[in-house]
Amino acid sequence: MLILYLYLTLFLASNNAWIVHSFLLTKSKLPVPFSSTVANSDARRSGISKLLFSTAIVEQPSNPSSFENFDYLNKWYPVSFSFDIPLNKPTQVTLFDVDYVITRVKNNQGEDEMYALLDRCPHKSASLSEGRVIESQTEGCSIPKFQCAYHGWSFDGKNGTCVEIPQVLSSAGFSGDAHRSYGTLTNGVSVPILIQQDIVWLFPGGNLEKALLVPPPPRVPELDEPGFKMINPFVRDFPIDWTLLIENIMDPDHGVFAHQNAGFDLYTASKGNPYNLTESFCDNGWILRGHVSAVEKVLKYDKSRRKNPSTRKESANKEMLTGTITFNAPTNIRTARIRSDGSVFSQIQFWILPIGTGKSRLLTSLISDLKLSIPRWIGTLAILKFLDQDTHLLATQQKYVLENEAQNLSKKVTGDHLKSINPGARRNLFVYRSPTDVLQQRVSSFFDQTLHLVPNREKSIKRYLHASNEATPPRKFTLDRYEQHTKICPDSLKCVSNCKRIKTLSKVMISFVSLLNILKVVSIAKIPIKMNSLVTRTTIVLFALAHMIAQKVERQFVFNYPEKKRDRDLRKISDLWMNPN
Repeated sequence: MLILYLYLTLFLASNNAWIVHSFLLTKSKLPVPFSSTVANSDARRSGISKLLFSTAIVEQPSNPSSFENFDYLNKWYPVSFSFDIPLNKPTQVTLFDVDYVITRVKNNQGEDEMYALLDRCPHKSASLSEGRVIESQTEGCSIPKFQCAYHGWSFDGKNGTCVEIPQVLSSAGFSGDAHRSYGTLTNGVSVPILIQQDIVWLFPGGNLEKALLVPPPPRVPELDEPGFKMINPFVRDFPIDWTLLIENIMDPDHGVFAHQNAGFDLYTASKGNPYNLTESFCDNGWILRGHVSAVEKVLKYDKSRRKNPSTRKESANKEMLTGTITFNAPTNIRTARIRSDGSVFSQIQFWILPIGTGKSRLLTSLISDLKLSIPRWIGTLAILKFLDQDTHLLATQQKYVLENEAQNLSKKVTGDHLKSINPGARRNLFVYRSPTDVLQQRVSSFFDQTLHLVPNREKSIKRYLHASNEATPPRKFTLDRYEQHTKICPDSLKCVSNCKRIKTLSKVMISFVSLLNILKVVSIAKIPIKMNSLVTRTTIVLFALAHMIAQKVERQFVFNYPEKKRDRDLRKISDLWMNPN
């Protein structure tokens, strides 16, 4: 108890900004070229042989017409970190407003394998994720069965075949193999799924045979090298459209103001340091790369115009670093600083899951060969606050953007494809002036020309036709840490559970020690020990302190960013950018 108390005290007494700072400054030495190829995949799908692909990237000039055939459906999408999926339990994930049920099991070799079905029982359309997963052995292989909680129908996790209907089996005249006559209408829909580099990827475009014909998910080359790992992997769901989340990550200009973080300025552009953009069209879709000199621009100008420049130390660039942002549409973003020899100085990976219109999931992690190892929940606290600083801003923006998109997305059927009569929801709404906005313009152009191809988008966007007339959801909803993060992160849930235990134990021990103090004498190993006031007070104070710290930590995993904290953070802007006259 005392060790835990000291551990929590040291953590809360420290300034957790260093955790976010480490995301920007961590060093590594692996050479990585600006233009890389999609590496072979070692991912496994339900005991089936490894998927091996190689895709060469062909550089092409910017050509908006190349977006016309962008295929959202036939791609792999990141849905979760594999270690966040509970073993042998059904878990619901959503992609493009379609629900799927997935589970993680151990095969006979002790390796993780994933199975997925459409989250809908063919009997009466109840969710299979509300049921259970049953372990079973089929021809020496461990193939789980999804059982519906409504009427007990069970389905093979590998192919979705209905393997048991209890009401039919219990009827007279049917033997144990009666499932052979259940018929195809009773079968569930299996979905290709795999684990690659500790991330679970789902393929919504058809069966396994079709999944084998498309490129595998993008890899992180460093994670294939010895010593490299994810540091503090983080997950959070947002009531924010996935397109806005991507545009936010691709927008370094906001960091100085929304996050009061000087590190973002290293990724911004200026007239003297413009962004150099390259684009690639390949079998894996569209890739946008931008690179710029990693020096201060906005902050350098701010310092030059102050009569009494602040003592803030300017970020040095002795190694001539280049800031890079890479968008591998539609799910993967990489921000990095690269040395002149092509080696990586620091990098962060972002994987975005398009849950549906107005909803998204963010997976992110620092990739490094550092020997740094901290409990996941500690790093999480800093990231939660960091994300709270601009998530509500995106919520205020969302109703206007999605309303404009809904009004622009008019039906015009040509063959079997939905076309947009008047594309330009973002082009007609946003005003671009910053040199960094060249990134935003290309990403916005991509979305303006492809969102009508997103599965279920045309149907779900209709509810935003008059969104600007509605009030923005309150901060307690848009910044609900428990619903958006804690419930889907086992490490954070465990931390909250431990905090509750500490609080309960502290109350019990305070009451117990107080009782002993009344009795004045306590016998330990038959040796009477007098309870003096100093021992009593010290013990009570320690347990009271442990209770207070546990309660403070627990509160970090629920809504914890009201207007008061926002205003406190906003006052820090003047340290980075002088207030206008």
